[in-house]
Amino acid sequence: NHRIPEEILESCWKSAIHFFSQSESEKMKVGMPFPGYPYGFVPMEQETLARSKGESAPPDLKESFSIGPGLEPPHGLSADEAQFVFSENQWPENPKDFKSSWESCYKSLSNCADRVIRLLALALDLPENWFDRFFLNPISAMRVNYYPELGKEPEENQLRASAHSDYGSLTLLLQEKGESGLEILNRDKEWISVKPCKPDLVVNIGDIMERWTNGEWVSSLHRVTIPKTGIHKNKSRMSLAFFQQPDWDARIECIPSCLGTDGPKYKTVTSGRHLMESYRKTVIDD
Repeated sequence: NHRIPEEILESCWKSAIHFFSQSESEKMKVGMPFPGYPYGFVPMEQETLARSKGESAPPDLKESFSIGPGLEPPHGLSADEAQFVFSENQWPENPKDFKSSWESCYKSLSNCADRVIRLLALALDLPENWFDRFFLNPISAMRVNYYPELGKEPEENQLRASAHSDYGSLTLLLQEKGESGLEILNRDKEWISVKPCKPDLVVNIGDIMERWTNGEWVSSLHRVTIPKTGIHKNKSRMSLAFFQQPDWDARIECIPSCLGTDGPKYKTVTSGRHLMESYRKTVIDD
């Protein structure tokens, strides 16, 4: 019941499949121009998501393509900060409908995330519009992760996506049917499979929501493993994620109703700096 027409999701999905099926040289025409650039194509083994948690792991076995909000940077940002979130999106020439389908999907998922966070406000005994002030100019991103068939045996402990949490307020995830390999760490410290598939959306709490709720709601640690069964082991996989992210300069501190008797567990951060610092830890720049 997310209210997004299936044809909008499917159009974006099909354009992504078309894009990733092209040659490496064609995809690199919209490759990120330097390590840490936020938008465009990233080839295999160029990120290690576990680094965002301070963990060491082999490079992740995935490709990706990302877009951002296409906003002008607010006043007072350094050149480095402005370049990070407010850089231009890179659009491939093929397929022809790529840009239009992605922009339509980005808008639809953004609207859906707005509806979800209003429900979260009610669940926290807040006014429905309590979070609105933090999303006047959100810096949300949309990314498709593509996990190709494996042409070689992975390194020891190498995953399609190493264990990490998402950096923003919430994530909406679309994944295809089959043995996806997506797993989440539950409160008993057990890895369990995440089964819902398109057109259903998985809703995932991120770091900023954990900070807002003072740890009452946990930013979900998750990973994408390599399926162990022979029929699925070398099968490609794709997922589409919308990362809802508050305004660049939004101050993230404990919601008063979540303060408790021991006070805040986390120091105050700003949305943009937290995002930039977390993301850049994952990038392999050598």
